[in-house]
Amino acid sequence: MKRFLREIHPAVWAMSAALFFFHLLVSAVTEYGIFRDELYYIACAKRLAWGYVDQPPLSIALLALNRLILGDSLVALRFLPSLVMSVVVVMAALLAKRLGGGRRAQMLAALGVVASPLYIGSGNYFSMNVFDIFFWAALFLLVLDLLQTGNRRRWLTVGIVAGLGMMNKYSVGFMLFGLVVGLLVTPARRLLASRWLAAGAAAGAIIFLPHVLWEVQTGWPTLEFIRHAQMYKIAEMNVWQFFTAQLIEMNPLSLLLWGPGLIWLLVLPSGRPYRAFGVMYVAVFLIFILQKAKAYYLGPAYPILFAAGGVALEQIASYARWRWAPAVAAAAITLATVIILPFSVPLLPVERFVAYSRWIGIQPPQEERHRFGVLPQHFADRFGWKEMADTIGSVYQKLTPHERSVCAVFVDNYGEAGALEFYGARSGITRVLSGHNNYWLWGPGDATGEVIIVLGGDLESTQREFERVDVAGEVTCAYCMPYESNLTIYVCRGLKRPLKELWPRLKAFG
Repeated sequence: MKRFLREIHPAVWAMSAALFFFHLLVSAVTEYGIFRDELYYIACAKRLAWGYVDQPPLSIALLALNRLILGDSLVALRFLPSLVMSVVVVMAALLAKRLGGGRRAQMLAALGVVASPLYIGSGNYFSMNVFDIFFWAALFLLVLDLLQTGNRRRWLTVGIVAGLGMMNKYSVGFMLFGLVVGLLVTPARRLLASRWLAAGAAAGAIIFLPHVLWEVQTGWPTLEFIRHAQMYKIAEMNVWQFFTAQLIEMNPLSLLLWGPGLIWLLVLPSGRPYRAFGVMYVAVFLIFILQKAKAYYLGPAYPILFAAGGVALEQIASYARWRWAPAVAAAAITLATVIILPFSVPLLPVERFVAYSRWIGIQPPQEERHRFGVLPQHFADRFGWKEMADTIGSVYQKLTPHERSVCAVFVDNYGEAGALEFYGARSGITRVLSGHNNYWLWGPGDATGEVIIVLGGDLESTQREFERVDVAGEVTCAYCMPYESNLTIYVCRGLKRPLKELWPRLKAFG
């Protein structure tokens, strides 16, 4: 441990600690609320399973443990993401060190992580994405050790970590495919001829097996989810749009760091032993283009590029005429970070943020096919949930005691359903239904259809399903996504057919 602590420059430790406490402070003082996905993940954490329609189970299990220990405050929910992203800062510096870099290379690699809007944003809310970045960085360190030492036993550890990573998010599988391609086209292919590789693959498969069995048991819902997301949800990008999205999400001026890093890995003689990482990046980039993936899916690939870029700039600085290169790159990246930081984390009150974004003229890449309001989606999805639950709760409280005892609330998506579970309990709401993602798998429970409060939809189509439909109110929200505002609340009585018969038609994966 002492050797490890000495390997990392003190400035890197300071950057890591500063990032951790920065995130906790922002969560403690912000006027922005819980993020849409966090509300859904909390609902999932109450129903632990070996899988969910839209993700494997590991991050949800970690959230359940986190809630058990720390509770549900914003600071508590953001503790693990903040901690993990701070660890990634150190891991990037360690990658630079293991690639042969010195003090400046370590600091530049760490700066690349701290300066990335995607990374710093991922550390500010709970999701599987922050753990995905961690698992990619951990695998980079393990494979780097394998390349340097030739110790094929390392494949066993790689397999175990990859299995855990796959239990968090499938994108680790794409990273592994890219690494295999990188190894195959370089002299490092000799490392693939090993029984330890087979042992590592077996270990990873065993770890991942419970989730596969869950998929089989439930009819492979994740494949349907992915297909629907590609068809109806994810905004299509061409190669240039995907590349420019990388620039925006990693910090445009960070290209001064990871660009040289990619060149060092792919072209320069000093990077030849590690060429597999450069090939991996290109391979995964192309795979995600073909898969119509969101641009941020490639985000976890950058720690190795930041590390290689730090080494490359440090080597450039060894020439007298280029001694200024690392300092100029660091200064430019830091300046850009200060400018774009309010777009990554909710630092500014809404009106000041809107004014600032108009003045700067920066818009985040649009990765979904939705109309946007005054805020980008990753901020808009932190507003309106409590107010929505309170409005529906007031309608619920006006029902007769018998009606409340049988009433269920049906909503369109998992954000609304998660918010009602989280905030609606104070109004007595106990049955929350939706056809969206895992809420459909959880089913209608003991809801009878005698009384259902429905949020959204049009009156005519709702009347076709019920004997009686009354308009009872409206949900409005100034800062949330437009499709979450101006939603009518209907009190519906007498479902014309059994709810369990209707349920298959309500499935909405994506």
